[in-house]
Amino acid sequence: MSLAEQEERLRLALAAANQGLYDLDIPTGVATVSPEYATMLGLDPEGFQETRRAWLARLHPDDRSPVARAWQEYLAGRRTEHRLEFRQRSRGGAWKWILSLGKVVARSPDGRPLRLLGTHTDITERKLAEEALRQTTDRLSHLLTAGPMIVYALRISGERLIPVSVSHNVERILGYTAAEALQPKWWVDHIHPEDRTEAIVRQLELFQRGHLTHEYRFFHKDGRVLWTHDHLRLIRGPDGEPREIVGAWSDVSERKETEQALRLQSAALSAAANAIVITDLEGRIEWANPAFTTVTGYTLAESLGRNPRDLVRSGTHDAGFYRELWQTLLAGKVWHGELTNRRKDGTLYPEEMTITPVRGANGRIAHFIAIKRDLSEKKRLEAQFLQAQKMEVVGRLAGGVAHDFNNLLTVINATAGLAARSLEAGDPLEEELQVILGAGERAATITRQLLAFSRTAGRAREPIDFRTLLGDLRQMLQRLLGEDIVIHLTGDPDLGAVLGDSGEMTQVILNLAVNARDAMPTGGTLTFETRNLPPEQARLAAEHAAAGTPGILLAVRDTGHGMSEEIRRRIFEPFFTTKEPHKGTGLGLATVYGIVSQGGGTIEVESSPGNGATFQIHLPRVPDSTPATHQVNDQETVTGRETILLVEDDAALRSLATRILQRAGYQVLTAADAPQARRIFAAHSEPVDLLFTDVVLPGMSGPDLAELLTGHDQGLKVLYTSGYNDNLQLRDKVLNGGTDFLGKPWSVGSLTRKVREVLDGGERLDG
Repeated sequence: MSLAEQEERLRLALAAANQGLYDLDIPTGVATVSPEYATMLGLDPEGFQETRRAWLARLHPDDRSPVARAWQEYLAGRRTEHRLEFRQRSRGGAWKWILSLGKVVARSPDGRPLRLLGTHTDITERKLAEEALRQTTDRLSHLLTAGPMIVYALRISGERLIPVSVSHNVERILGYTAAEALQPKWWVDHIHPEDRTEAIVRQLELFQRGHLTHEYRFFHKDGRVLWTHDHLRLIRGPDGEPREIVGAWSDVSERKETEQALRLQSAALSAAANAIVITDLEGRIEWANPAFTTVTGYTLAESLGRNPRDLVRSGTHDAGFYRELWQTLLAGKVWHGELTNRRKDGTLYPEEMTITPVRGANGRIAHFIAIKRDLSEKKRLEAQFLQAQKMEVVGRLAGGVAHDFNNLLTVINATAGLAARSLEAGDPLEEELQVILGAGERAATITRQLLAFSRTAGRAREPIDFRTLLGDLRQMLQRLLGEDIVIHLTGDPDLGAVLGDSGEMTQVILNLAVNARDAMPTGGTLTFETRNLPPEQARLAAEHAAAGTPGILLAVRDTGHGMSEEIRRRIFEPFFTTKEPHKGTGLGLATVYGIVSQGGGTIEVESSPGNGATFQIHLPRVPDSTPATHQVNDQETVTGRETILLVEDDAALRSLATRILQRAGYQVLTAADAPQARRIFAAHSEPVDLLFTDVVLPGMSGPDLAELLTGHDQGLKVLYTSGYNDNLQLRDKVLNGGTDFLGKPWSVGSLTRKVREVLDGGERLDG
């Protein structure tokens, strides 16, 4: 086939696909385009000359800002491909939806993009189809809003369930707006307190069975208590992992009221799952169901004719308790309450009991029906839940302390660094300042450990060296485990790194250490071994194993009492624990399993009774990586002449940062909060090159301020800083959003270097 024939076929293919080619000279903004490029917009290809300026002029006004941001991100290297959807005005005035795909095919010696080659495709029909689908969805939403069932959806993100949608009839049925119902804790907060724990625990069944129905009481916004029927189904992705939960609520209060009436009329039959006892007016047992035997250990033959007080009374309640009970019953009222009773074997158990007087044909009380429910399991789960809440409070306290320490340490360390730089060589104060800096760095290490414990340090994924991390944690581990446990650290001196969050990896180590400590109540040896593994020995998740990824082994070995095979198989199950009541939540090893799995790794345990336990964690190794370090007492100061808007509510920290940046040559504008920063930004006549802001500010967060200011100046660079953040949405937005971040405490050198790095990290969109 000749070249001319090939070109003709390509031209016909492009025309059939409604696709045009472009070749953009980035420095000049002039593009060479194919005839189809102009034709899809109704323009004459003859004499058509495309430029970036003309291209921007044809853009729909609503698309200009996102297109400009995407272009800047692509030029800065934060996007791997140029892929945009936007609207452009055609010759007849109609808006055409265009899909633009492009790739840099030429760069300057210093890496700047020079030439962009790509295609424009008319996707107007697809967009019209999407709009039709949206209208269909709106009609479906209207039907749901008018229906009797509230339909909702939850997205599964790690261990969190995030509400994403709810039908608007929630306001008609339950009184709450859709916005209120999408708040993270709305569902939990409005379940009746007596049903809350059971409803939460029952949701765990969904991940095993794939579907679930249960009923519980729920508070209407006006205060009424409604019975709701909740039907849930688990949606899994193509990889088999849970992705979403969809469900439907319906008000079944009327049915429940009917059922309650039936239970009062036939109490024994309707409560057969619980222990049921029927007594005469004097309290002598006339009948008891098998559940009574199961709970108490007394057979029906042993119980007939005897008073329950002679069988199960525990002695833990005083005479007034029973006097009030009998006064209620003899007045013809139902008594309901909780009490502690005693089984035949002498063990005590909590019990919920409802006693109903039953009247004879003459209208007088003739019998009492007692329905008894063993609360042992419920109380155990409630205790686990309360323990988990206590640990959350401790974590928040630790994080709050670390926040205050980070601000103080930043002032102390950086001020000492400034003072050290002003000394002449050999000054006797130099040694004292180095002592301050060394102590400040050790305090910063402790603060990082507190943040890791409280899991508020943020999920910043970085190369992590387990040898370095274990070395930093050794002193804390020794204090945690006690002097009767010897810690050994061993492993490859040239250990590679894994990609992860240092706070989560710290939690893995601490949880395994605590588990080992509990297995060695009289002391022993705890060994941490680290090793590089070739791909054939690394037992990684499927996607890494298939790619032949090398691994890192972290083995944690104790000399404790070990465990049976039955326990070993269940050890990573949530809420499973072999500890005594109130001694553990059963979540520690489940958390370890979740962190390791999310990192693409695996965890296995080898153990037998009397022979200790070895936990082996395999994680993918980062090729040719340099683990992150935390040295902050560096001496180099990087200078510049740009203008920086500094926003920090801590006055001492704001003053210190201003002095450091001004000494480095920058022009610094300072603000204590977002409103002041907005006024200064608007009043400043020259461009501001960098916004340096704390993540958490009074009134408005740092990310929200940055979004507002960059909307006015798309070339404005942003650098965030924070020592602690307990707002998950802010934390994910900053640390997982590909933005620049400098954690507290920072030093003179780390601050000036990071500022320079951000300023040099890209070009302004406006030139």
